[in-house]
Amino acid sequence: MPSELLSRQPSGRQLLILADHAVPGPKRKNPQADKANQITKQLCQKYRIDLPNIDEYNTMAAHVFPHAPVDRLVAITLWLDFLYFIDDLYDRNITHLYSHDAEKYQHILENTLRIICDRDKPKTDHPFYPVAYELNRRFSEIAMPGWFERFKAASMKHLRSVTYDAEHAVDDSGTLSVEKYIALREADCAMESMISTIDIALGVYTPDAVLNHPKIQRLVRLATRFGGFSNELFSYEKEVLRLGSRFNLVAVFMEAHELSFAEAVHETILLINRETAEFLELEKNLPVWDDPHLNELARLYASALKDQIVAAYHWQFTTNRYRSPHSPFPELRQML
Repeated sequence: MPSELLSRQPSGRQLLILADHAVPGPKRKNPQADKANQITKQLCQKYRIDLPNIDEYNTMAAHVFPHAPVDRLVAITLWLDFLYFIDDLYDRNITHLYSHDAEKYQHILENTLRIICDRDKPKTDHPFYPVAYELNRRFSEIAMPGWFERFKAASMKHLRSVTYDAEHAVDDSGTLSVEKYIALREADCAMESMISTIDIALGVYTPDAVLNHPKIQRLVRLATRFGGFSNELFSYEKEVLRLGSRFNLVAVFMEAHELSFAEAVHETILLINRETAEFLELEKNLPVWDDPHLNELARLYASALKDQIVAAYHWQFTTNRYRSPHSPFPELRQML
């Protein structure tokens, strides 16, 4: 993205609002959702990673993976529920056990991921570790060889970013930078980790020849950015108004470019909509190989990426997690 604003709103032209947010498809939900959600909620209770608001996020994977069999949906949901648990309980804006010891917290998170991927046995115990062994068992039963390395790389990138704050997005001049913030948010939003579970959901192993193609890599990045940027709108009330965070793209636009809230929302939605249009155009022009099997895997993968960005909008709009009577968005003020 260029350093200048994506637009300078002409006088008299209406600013974009939440209703103008691009969404490239209708809402879909896995028919096994209720069964998977029940099983996963019981597992979260067993491993003590259930929060009072678990029903507000336990439903996400069923929207993201509308065709996954129940055992695969349960494994993915348990992983996402764990991420929501640490996101809510150890939020960068909340005082908690590791608030003043980011290095120790990072060590625990990295140990947790090594248990999931390698079944490592840390020298110390932690409440995160039992659920990590459960995730290792469930993923091991359904993952293709080589999958864990991809999942580990994507998830480690996310877990190493969860302690970043807005100060990490300040440029050399001491000014909060939209570009630097976006780079942090791409890692922090956990979309790459969720994208890495596509093969688990599909029951395949997408070859490097597909994943490493520049067009597929661009689709992945656009899907990652869509999920992260869209969440900045829906979570604004929780993060900025309630917790006083600066770590939000709308807030960063406001501070970095001295915009009003409405102008910053416009810039965020304009960015989302432009990149959604690019995604849809790329999806129509996927790379072609001589091997029909590779072409089919590329098609399946691109379709799964599209499912992710469709779900990113519809799920956020239909969960009370992002609703509040005090939301600055009228569409989100009524609880469901």
